[in-house]
Amino acid sequence: MKFVKISKKNIMLATKIEMEIFNDEKECAYLHYLNSFISKKDYYIVYENNDIVGITGLYIDEFTQEKGVVWLGWFGVVPAFRCNGYGHKILNFTIEKAKKKGFEILRLFTSSTNINACHLYNKVMDICEVYTLEGLQDCLVYSLSLKENLSVHKLGKKYLGIKWHAKEQKEGLKLYRRRINENRGRH
Repeated sequence: MKFVKISKKNIMLATKIEMEIFNDEKECAYLHYLNSFISKKDYYIVYENNDIVGITGLYIDEFTQEKGVVWLGWFGVVPAFRCNGYGHKILNFTIEKAKKKGFEILRLFTSSTNINACHLYNKVMDICEVYTLEGLQDCLVYSLSLKENLSVHKLGKKYLGIKWHAKEQKEGLKLYRRRINENRGRH
């Protein structure tokens, strides 16, 4: 597998893939990817031969600001490639990337309705806790120790800024659609 860092050259492709993976017409990662060019966020398009099989990324959460903790972001497998072991391979790559960067704990959040992802996370991650979102439906927060002999602590009631992230994703969708329309006008 080949992991290509998301850049200004491939951001439109990355966003298109992310929207296919998450099948969400209300929000997208475009603005998050744009912000990654100037912040401590790494996102990748994942290829198997010439086929795009998924996306993955790491970011430091500006709301929890936990020392030594990195978050898995916009991780997913393209629908046509699901249930073939790609999720496990991509997650393992991302875990190794986080270890090499010196992080101690990897966290992620997901919906409990994301059955395939939860099945994978239950196998790989150390702990899972229900997190009550800020006025929204509950989600699951998974955590993994990246260092031997380091026990993982629960996130607890720390503020995650989910509403802020949702707003950023809606703004990102507007920008992405505007960019698509601009590109159409050039051709």
